[in-house]
Amino acid sequence: MKITTNSILILFGLIALMLVACLPVAMLTSPLFRPATPTPDTFGTLQVIVTQTVGAMTQNAPTQTAVPPEESVQAPRSEEICG
Repeated sequence: MKITTNSILILFGLIALMLVACLPVAMLTSPLFRPATPTPDTFGTLQVIVTQTVGAMTQNAPTQTAVPPEESVQAPRSEEICG
C-alpha cells in the first residue's frame, strides 16, 4: 500500500477525532479518580470558636469599679447668689 499525503491526513484526523471524543468523557470521570476528602466537622469547629471566644472574654473582662460615695450637695442660698 502506498502512503500518500491524503492517507496521513486521514490518519491524523481520526486520531484528533478520537481525542476530541474522549475529552468530555475524561473530564466527567476525572473527579471519580481523586481521593475522597473528609467532610469538615462543623460542630467541632463551632465548639472551638465558642471556647476560644469565651476564654478571651473572661481573660479580658473589665474589673468592677467601686461606686463613689455620695456627697451631700446643698443648693446655694439665695443670699449667696444675689450677693
